[in-house]
Amino acid sequence: MARLKGSNQMKVRQHNSTNIKEAIYKYGPLPRLRIAHMLGLSLPTVTTKVSDMIAAGIVREQSVEEEQAEIALGRRAVNVDFVPEAAFFIGVEVAPGRRAICLTNVRANVIYEKLYESDITDYTDTVNDLVEKISICIRETGLDKNRIRGIGVGSVGFVDSRKGIIRRFHRFGWEQCPMANDLAEKTGFPVKLDNNVRARAVGEDLTNNQPRPDNFVYLYVFQGIGCPLYVRSSLFSGSTYSAGELGHMVMDINGLKCESCGNRGCLEAYASEPAILRRCRSAMEGGVETMITTLVKKPDELTMEEVLLAYRCGDPVVCSIIHTAVCYLAVAMANVVNLINPWLLIVDAYVMQEEKIREDFTEILRQNLYGINDSEITVEFKEYDRLRGAKGAAALAIQHFFIEERQ
Repeated sequence: MARLKGSNQMKVRQHNSTNIKEAIYKYGPLPRLRIAHMLGLSLPTVTTKVSDMIAAGIVREQSVEEEQAEIALGRRAVNVDFVPEAAFFIGVEVAPGRRAICLTNVRANVIYEKLYESDITDYTDTVNDLVEKISICIRETGLDKNRIRGIGVGSVGFVDSRKGIIRRFHRFGWEQCPMANDLAEKTGFPVKLDNNVRARAVGEDLTNNQPRPDNFVYLYVFQGIGCPLYVRSSLFSGSTYSAGELGHMVMDINGLKCESCGNRGCLEAYASEPAILRRCRSAMEGGVETMITTLVKKPDELTMEEVLLAYRCGDPVVCSIIHTAVCYLAVAMANVVNLINPWLLIVDAYVMQEEKIREDFTEILRQNLYGINDSEITVEFKEYDRLRGAKGAAALAIQHFFIEERQ
């Protein structure tokens, strides 16, 4: 076999380095021999890279419990793992009505987190606001800027993560906005930008205590609806970085107009939080007898908190509205599952916090699955966390700047 030369050798070394770091990150602490077996690499290759990382101060050795110890080349194996304080990362989520920010260490342990309500929609004002929030984060933690490796940003909209631009966000009127470059210039840190729902999926894959299967999907329901896809352990973004836009799956070609994109019949028009609120407010304005009229005085004051309270109390109008939304979500997800056949479906949605809603969703989903998909897919519901998007963005930065060592 011909030996690899020049740039090819560099690519192989970089590929091996990324794989070794990812293995330690997801499954560590691990002994060197197990890493070599997992990745199909030689022990000397793994040992050399681990030694380099120990010398750089980002990896350390740990003793192995007697019952877990493995023998390698006549010596008792020693685990290796990342030094949590070797570097720090900032995560930011940009979503309608709010901004979330956090600072984590290498192991994604949160050092600082804060949620801001925001009605800013202008792009330039948004960037300036984010710069201010990032400065506050650094100042309040007292962390040396030199220890911060990079910033991850998860933003709403059609995001081209390779170019670091928001190609479009219809609701705010954003077009071709170079947010990664703009934030990098104003903060002095490298910035990795991606769609906010994809950032959540990256966080789930990288930092969850239980390693995720090779193929899984992540359903997120908020102002919009997204469904990032993990295929063969990699986030699938598509040729133009628009894969996973489940909210714009057409459910009815002659249906309701979508406020996000202007098309008709999109899932978001039937099952997003704004869609649920719109139907509830319409019932109030139409004089329909419902509990929500006693919870708020005006329709525009209604939030999902009151809607779910009415649901828990068994209000028939609200229960019917939510059941319809859940039906649309479940059928749409059944289409996704039937198409790509994932092992796991993760559901991240405030509206899914009620057990009865979860049961209805799962039942309708399974009723619409083909073949044996209904018995082999696992459905997992996440507890609601308003900072999860920022944490996912921090994980995005950890993956890009630390594990993959990109700029």
